[in-house]
Amino acid sequence: MKKAIFFVSTGRCGTQWLYDAFKTTNPDVIVKHESNNLAYNSLRSFGEYHTEGEISQKKAHKVISIISEIIKTKTYIDTGWTNYGCIPLIIEKLGDNAKFVHLVRDSTRCSFSLASHRYYSNTSLTQKVLINPGVKGVKIAVTKGMWGEMSMLNKCYWFWTELNAFALDMQKKCKQENWFFLKFEDLFSQDSKALETLVDFCSLKNKKDIEDMKPHSFDKYRNKLSEATFRQGRMVSDKTKELSELFGYKPPSEEDFIKLQKRFLQKD
Repeated sequence: MKKAIFFVSTGRCGTQWLYDAFKTTNPDVIVKHESNNLAYNSLRSFGEYHTEGEISQKKAHKVISIISEIIKTKTYIDTGWTNYGCIPLIIEKLGDNAKFVHLVRDSTRCSFSLASHRYYSNTSLTQKVLINPGVKGVKIAVTKGMWGEMSMLNKCYWFWTELNAFALDMQKKCKQENWFFLKFEDLFSQDSKALETLVDFCSLKNKKDIEDMKPHSFDKYRNKLSEATFRQGRMVSDKTKELSELFGYKPPSEEDFIKLQKRFLQKD
């Protein structure tokens, strides 16, 4: 029996590149990326899990059943972030045959990137994938009125915090050897061995070929953000700060914000 490996992330963490690199260099492995968004329906699954203690969606059960058949002969990897709501069901159905990569990016840079890709303004994402404060199980309570007044950037900070807090809860349900924590910054560092360790965790071949495909720039395709949005980028919750510190991140400096302005700021 092979393993099924699922990436747990907010998105905007390099998962598209990982999909391309893994698929290109390991043709004998089944590699997917955000291909089961509607089946997983993470918004509904997250709510069902925290309300009923189980996930009942037939499409999600069917997808995981198919994966259980695949791993009888082949390794299966899903690098997409949209599966997070179904992690409890994946653990329940696949047990020790499921492994997880918790991929985290610095909250400030990640949230700016999410906002530039219009999270919480995309109808499909909002209706099927992105959790909101009205869903049972979230850590940070926000009233409906407050949510309506929050900027897209602040909503993205909220999502970053909620998803990563949920990931830590799910980690407790797994054996230590089946959960791998990985920072985006380490993954794409030229000096770090993180990519090599990840390849080993996923039982992949051709490490050198994967390493040679490592990109040197990110967030090329983005919408620009307003000056007001940048000011809001300094207003983050205590929970976000707490998780950032737990993951080993320092608060952004003035120099960091200057770099973000050059990358994301909309010029008049």
